[in-house]
Amino acid sequence: MILSRWYENPVFITDRYLVKVYITINNKGQFNFNIIKYSGKIQIDNLLTKFLNEQKNILYPIAEDKKDKTILVNFMSEKE
Repeated sequence: MILSRWYENPVFITDRYLVKVYITINNKGQFNFNIIKYSGKIQIDNLLTKFLNEQKNILYPIAEDKKDKTILVNFMSEKE
């Protein structure tokens, strides 16, 4: 879901990039994130940080077991 939202926003950068992010959806559907590896490309890093902060305003589906869920997500150029 999160990756499809990111790729809906066209980013016109020809360089390859990879950003690793831990994303947590808590038991109330609230979104949080922790970037563990930046791409080193300021434009991408800033755009992605802004995008992720915007996701905090969206309630996400709650896990069936009603527990917090954290996953590692790789945001990368579509060339990868």
